Amino acid sequence: MRLVSTQGISLLAQQAAIVQTAPPEYDPACQQAVLDAYNAAYAQYVIDHNYWATVLMPAWVAAMNHYNNVYLPAYLAEAKMHGSPAYKRGLIPPNPRTNEFGMVDRISDVGFSTYKSNNPNKDLAPSATDAMPARYYNYVGAWTYAQFVQDYGRNLKSGGALLCPLSIDSPFCRFHAEDVGDGDVGYETFSFPPRTQPMHAARRSLIRAILAAKKRNDGIRVNVRDRIAIVGFDRYDPASGAGPQLIQPLTGVYQTAMTACTKLQAVGDKYASTALEPGMIMARNHLQAEGRDFADKLVIVLTDGIPNAIESSQSTIDSGIGGAGGGSDFYTSDQRWSGDRYWLNGPLVQAAQMQADEWDVYAIGMGYGVDSTFLERMARLGGTFGKGESLQASGSPWEQEEALSAIMKDIINSPRVMLVE
Repeated sequence: MRLVSTQGISLLAQQAAIVQTAPPEYDPACQQAVLDAYNAAYAQYVIDHNYWATVLMPAWVAAMNHYNNVYLPAYLAEAKMHGSPAYKRGLIPPNPRTNEFGMVDRISDVGFSTYKSNNPNKDLAPSATDAMPARYYNYVGAWTYAQFVQDYGRNLKSGGALLCPLSIDSPFCRFHAEDVGDGDVGYETFSFPPRTQPMHAARRSLIRAILAAKKRNDGIRVNVRDRIAIVGFDRYDPASGAGPQLIQPLTGVYQTAMTACTKLQAVGDKYASTALEPGMIMARNHLQAEGRDFADKLVIVLTDGIPNAIESSQSTIDSGIGGAGGGSDFYTSDQRWSGDRYWLNGPLVQAAQMQADEWDVYAIGMGYGVDSTFLERMARLGGTFGKGESLQASGSPWEQEEALSAIMKDIINSPRVMLVE
């Protein structure tokens, strides 16, 4: 070949040597290894394809034919007889474990095995039967889903990520309108989250009680009429920010108080969630700070369970018992669980201290989960024994609402007090 350059003879020779060097040969062994790997992969592909075509696809077709020709007609026939969706479709998970109480945890289990399924509460209603709830432990279907969302309540998150759709804090919560009232106090329309019982009966009965207060204070200026505050109590865990809530500060604007009642919701049932003493402490502090000196003060305690958490130390509660003069209305020994006398005595001390300040304390229970003896003790210490003490509302949700409404209207219309402050 002809090379042209201005760089001199030595550069020409170097360039010529480079251009004229023959390219290296491919390694035959390497070529064969690549070909063998390709042939092996293709052979496996042919085997897998043949297995799919001759085994998997026929099995899938047979399964689909069985589903369409056997299972689906049988399912539709069963659904027509019993309603749809089917109420028994297996357990989630299969062969569920039992806790130390020998009970099957419901689908809502969030990792705690120390809480037995106790629905209804047979600790205080031994004759109550769990035959119906037990039929639906972890079964797929509407019953289980309803139990699932109620177990998670207002605050627990499924999978640690999502609130259930009945929670007012969930973007998927569906609200609906209902008329509340009766022929005596009139009717008004309110927007409610899903109806979970007995909370919904409590919401409606509280609104009806406030309607009675509204009627009683008709024509009185807002700044001098009876005022109402609402405190909610459930869990007590300061480390996580859980505690009583001042849902409605003292107000004479009854519409505001009634609207606050519509948002009341129960928390999930996997924790101790009847922290009554912290709720009463908040109520007492609020009334002392914001209440009018000249007004009679009335506290209505509404609960559906037994106290199981306290804010005060055990020594503070013991001192409170001593300051109240002791007496048989306080518990001297544990009742059901270790240390539970303090759970019970804590609220009783608060009731005694309120009565010492000349406040009246009414104790109202709803449902089968309350302890009537405890409510009677609170009524005696709160100065309302013989005035409707230890009132209890049970039965269907409608019966609970009617009973609670009648109880609270009687209290509100009592001539002894101006009303609630």
